[in-house]
Amino acid sequence: MMTMMRARDRSVAAVSTFLTVAAALAMLTALAGPAAAAERFVGVEGRADGAGTKESPWDIASALGGRQKVEPGDAVLLLGGTYRRRPEALFDVRLIGEEDDPIHVRPAPGARAIIDGGLSVVSPSAHLWVHDLEILV
Repeated sequence: MMTMMRARDRSVAAVSTFLTVAAALAMLTALAGPAAAAERFVGVEGRADGAGTKESPWDIASALGGRQKVEPGDAVLLLGGTYRRRPEALFDVRLIGEEDDPIHVRPAPGARAIIDGGLSVVSPSAHLWVHDLEILV
């Protein structure tokens, strides 16, 4: 009888320990909040097959046109320079953020980004903030 009680006590202790660890992990996950937004870089000489980093930026057409992995909350940072779109006048923008997690398009810190030709924000774009770009039309 004593052996059965000890086995049951060990089982209760194991379950109690498991529940305590699970509760602690749930609290840590809740405190951590959502994943941090990514900074994606675009360069005048960027390429569609770039990594979207400062060292290997994307081209502006693929980044703004929705052909790259840009998630809600991300920032698309344009490195300094003039982004030309001639003879076609506009760069299409097809980026989809969320109401509480918009996508931001702006120059990289300290950069002056000039869009020569303009932007056309088209469907299915949503929850998109465009800041501090110089646009020539």
